[in-house]
Amino acid sequence: KAVNMTLTGGKIYGYISIVLCIMLAQSQVVSAKKLPQWLNTMQADYIIVSAEDASLEQAKQKAIDLVRVQIMNSIAQHVTSSSQSHTTEVETNNQFSTVTQYTASLQTESVDYPFLNGVSPSMVEESYVETLKKNKQTIYRFHVKYPYTKQHLQERVQQFLDYENNLQEQMDAFVREDFAGMRSLEQMLQRKTDLKVYQSTLPKTDSRREQCDQLQLRYDEMIRSVRIVIDTITREQMVVALLYGDNVITYNKTPKLQSECLMEVASQLQDSKWKYTYNFQGCYPDEMNKVTLSLSILGKRIVQEAYIK
Repeated sequence: KAVNMTLTGGKIYGYISIVLCIMLAQSQVVSAKKLPQWLNTMQADYIIVSAEDASLEQAKQKAIDLVRVQIMNSIAQHVTSSSQSHTTEVETNNQFSTVTQYTASLQTESVDYPFLNGVSPSMVEESYVETLKKNKQTIYRFHVKYPYTKQHLQERVQQFLDYENNLQEQMDAFVREDFAGMRSLEQMLQRKTDLKVYQSTLPKTDSRREQCDQLQLRYDEMIRSVRIVIDTITREQMVVALLYGDNVITYNKTPKLQSECLMEVASQLQDSKWKYTYNFQGCYPDEMNKVTLSLSILGKRIVQEAYIK
């Protein structure tokens, strides 16, 4: 149904201006008959890229992803060029190797690295969209002009170095871990979980992932070395401890006591050790009565046997 509108020249101009402003604010797409001068150029203090997709929103996202990759490439170039005059060249080269791993991961993984925080469509200074036809399909080519000065580069480089150094410090701490200061099996198992979480934050191409796999095996071996030790045993009670090395540790699961003759068995945790009480009347007083204590840790059944006479 047609709608008749009568507007003066000034009102028409104002109306069109308002509509254009709203459209630009919502889509960030510059629409003009004349191509922007910055299109397909290289300009100081800017990253200029373009991406295509059958979906306009996907084309926008691809363009922002390309900006992120360009930023990572700039960090990589800066780190490797700095290594030529850096006194700790080996360390810097390692960081360069790491930054290239992050660059590769950006193209294959959906990871939000903290040193890329803030890289978003809202930071685009100018954009332009072209509508193309390919094999009878409409394709959108989205161009962006993203501000990226030397100061931006220096800030990103420092953020990257801080992030990478923090990751390496964590890795070094995991390598040094020997559970000597642990006072419970839960702490040891939590440390193993922490290592797994840390590993998941690394790019799939990061060489530290393989190191984490090796550490997981070492952690398993250390945890499974926990043993059950009987402190004292009489016809009335038994005191049992869990030992890692020479250290007594606690656990929220009580070792299971099995006996063919003991009755009314009860246990209580006291001073990081388990105290078992029982009725000996069902046992043979002139024979060695076998008692078995067992506990499952990481799928391994730990067993300790004792005899009561």
